[in-house]
Amino acid sequence: MKNFRTLTVAALLLMCTAAMAQQGNRQMRSATENATRQTTTLVESLGLNADQTAKIQVVNYKYAVKDSITFAGMRSQSAETMDRDAMMKAMQESRAAKTVEIEAILTDAQKVKYEAAEKERQSRGFGGGAPQGGPQGGGQN
Repeated sequence: MKNFRTLTVAALLLMCTAAMAQQGNRQMRSATENATRQTTTLVESLGLNADQTAKIQVVNYKYAVKDSITFAGMRSQSAETMDRDAMMKAMQESRAAKTVEIEAILTDAQKVKYEAAEKERQSRGFGGGAPQGGPQGGGQN
C-alpha cells in the first residue's frame, strides 16, 4: 500500500511537471511577426492596396514594438507590484492612438469595415479590452 501511495504521488508530480513545461514552451511572437499577422488580417478583411499595406505595416510594427516593451515590463513585475489599472489604461491609450493612425490611411468604406471589426473584437473581450462590466484580461487559447 505504501508503494502504491508513493507511486501515485510520483505520477501526479510527473503530470504536473509536464503540464507546466507545456505552458512554459509557448513561444512569444516577435514584433515583426505580430505586425505582419495584423497587417495580413487587415489586407484580407479590408482589401488594402499596396500603398496602404506598406503604411499599415509601419504602424502595426511601431505599436507591436511598443506592446512588446509594455508586456516585458508586465512580465518582470510580480502580481503584488503590478498596477493593473495603469497597465490597462496605457494599453487602451496605445490602442486608441494606433486606431487613429490606421484610420487615417483607410478610405471611408474601409473605415466602416474596420470600425465594425474593432467592435466585434471588443465584444469578444480578448486582445483589446472587454466591454464595460465584462471580464478583464480576455480568454484562454
